[in-house]
Amino acid sequence: MFVPCIPWNTDAPVDHRPYGTLGLIALDVYLFLARILPEWFAAPGMAFEKWALPLGVLNPFFWLAANVAHGDWVRLLLDVLFLWSFGLIVEGKLGWYRFLPLYFLLAIGHSRLVELISVGLQPYTDLPLAMEGVLDSAVLGSTAIVYAVAAMAFVWAPKNDIRCVAWIWIKGYGYNLPVPALLCVFVLADAGLGWLAASPPAMAVSHAVGFAMGLVAAALLMLLRQVNCQGWDLFSVMRGRTGDVDLEEMRQYHERPDVQSGLDEDYYARRHHTGMEILRTHLSNRDATAALELHQRMSAKIKDWQLPEVELAALAQLLNERRSFPASIPLMFEYLRRFPDHSGPMRLELAAILMHEENRPGKAVGVLERIPEGALPAELFSTRDELLREAHEKAVDGEIELEDDV
Repeated sequence: MFVPCIPWNTDAPVDHRPYGTLGLIALDVYLFLARILPEWFAAPGMAFEKWALPLGVLNPFFWLAANVAHGDWVRLLLDVLFLWSFGLIVEGKLGWYRFLPLYFLLAIGHSRLVELISVGLQPYTDLPLAMEGVLDSAVLGSTAIVYAVAAMAFVWAPKNDIRCVAWIWIKGYGYNLPVPALLCVFVLADAGLGWLAASPPAMAVSHAVGFAMGLVAAALLMLLRQVNCQGWDLFSVMRGRTGDVDLEEMRQYHERPDVQSGLDEDYYARRHHTGMEILRTHLSNRDATAALELHQRMSAKIKDWQLPEVELAALAQLLNERRSFPASIPLMFEYLRRFPDHSGPMRLELAAILMHEENRPGKAVGVLERIPEGALPAELFSTRDELLREAHEKAVDGEIELEDDV
């Protein structure tokens, strides 16, 4: 058995796990099996020819249906393999909660645009743009949207690598491919498959439209500051203005340490430094979700990982602004424990949240009464007294909650 390219991981700096990508792959495979298995058992199955986008006919049902149904297993394998490859980067920077809506929005927009193009070209060409028969429709499968995701990965991580495996007989050989090189592999594989299947010209038009939509979406999200590429996006590379952090350090940051490899302290120091630089970039971009996820991941991987005072306070403040109090409260308690001499204003803010948002006035009393001497500026004494009086009035029977007390 010979499989030359099986992508499986990336060294690009990502902040989210690919849950949405896995879900899309599962959906594609499930719908394909829902068609294939009944045929094997001579039972009624899903008529996928009814899901294909009929070019030349405007019908909203097909805008999503045609992008999740697959006519054959080879096309399905190609789509899920490269959706995984490029989705690692795109979803890794956006998170599933932004990646999935964007994916389906691109699918709908692509189908609508291809419909309009086919309707507009029909009077001027004899090419088979409309569907004739069964599964030789021009648009069936998610390849065009995978092209869109690939275009976004190309714009956001042109200098990063995809880790691949070449499987020869019973042994695999690992190697790295730059994102642009893997994109070329995808294009060649798609072109070869289209040539073997004698695909109509409209399929190439459909895939080109998907790639163009991905380029526009990637540029627009960067313009709106919805994605952080650490200065290694295509535009920065072309201008020669690269690197909020060093590219090689970013690659080391994403490598998993081997417990048997005898890595020295310098490795962990470099990883700590790079992780902190990336977190500061998230904070400067006011991306609280990415900063929190990075902090939690680094805390689990690096024994001595701790945020400095400024970064800890900034992350807690960002989360408070987004009213993510379950996430910010533990960070605020950590700040009180580690920096008691500067904890006065933080205690006031934490007490107000405990009392007004969490309905824990007893806990708020404990926080306020333990303000260290000299930790609170004189101008905030009146605020402390007012909060303390309100907390005592709301506390039930004067009971003070003692868990996590600081």
